[in-house]
Amino acid sequence: SALNLTPAQREDATKALYALKGKTTLQKTVAFWMCHNGGEEGVTVAELGRRWLANLRAQECRPTTIREREYKVDSIAKAMGAKTVASVTKEDLLAWMEGKTGATLDTYRRTVLARFGYAVDEGIVEYNVAAKIKPIRLDETLPTPMSVEAVASIMRTAEQWAPTMVP
Repeated sequence: SALNLTPAQREDATKALYALKGKTTLQKTVAFWMCHNGGEEGVTVAELGRRWLANLRAQECRPTTIREREYKVDSIAKAMGAKTVASVTKEDLLAWMEGKTGATLDTYRRTVLARFGYAVDEGIVEYNVAAKIKPIRLDETLPTPMSVEAVASIMRTAEQWAPTMVP
């Protein structure tokens, strides 16, 4: 089949091999390119989300966790669902998270970190691009939960002064 190549194709292959300097083969280079540019082997962000959710369900995660993850999977799929996972950059993820702040932003960061970690575990990509996003430093303090006694006192007062509020 090498003899069926046109002179231009042979010259192209020769230049490519020269540029690679023996570090890899043309086949490996093509496989890498196809993976990063939507070839047959490229898994899309939307497909990764479906697989990741199926994996979470198989692990029997809590329904509330699944719903929260489904929301984020849908959100990122709307933003970049057709892109291959291997072509997603840190900048793509930061743009998707834009407008989120504080604890919400950190939740989104941890979610993409887990999802792209799953992609590494499954051999879809070689490294987790979300790992490049630094953890968010939270200056805000989370609310302190009320004691059972305090809630009971509030509910007794509500029953007395605003009974329709109690349910």
